[in-house]
Amino acid sequence: MYAVYGRWEQGSPRPADVEQVSAAFRPGDESACVWTEPDEPTVLRLSVDVEAGSFEHAPRLGQAALVEAASAAPLPGAASEVVAMTDDGQAVWTP
Repeated sequence: MYAVYGRWEQGSPRPADVEQVSAAFRPGDESACVWTEPDEPTVLRLSVDVEAGSFEHAPRLGQAALVEAASAAPLPGAASEVVAMTDDGQAVWTP
């Protein structure tokens, strides 16, 4: 199991609709959380646990989770960072 944290950059001045994304993104998954920071309201942030076979695969699953969450609103933009971690280390993906 990997804890994944990600950033979705909207590239527009419209704040992310966190309530809409939260309601639609994996509603039965207690590990899933989406939010924005007050100083970056157009950046959707996500955390979720994923099952992956390796550190190389976990960030790809994180990217897929970001796309899934952003599609719920839908939000323009793209994934800008994914960090997958366990107690043994972490892997970071950026475009």
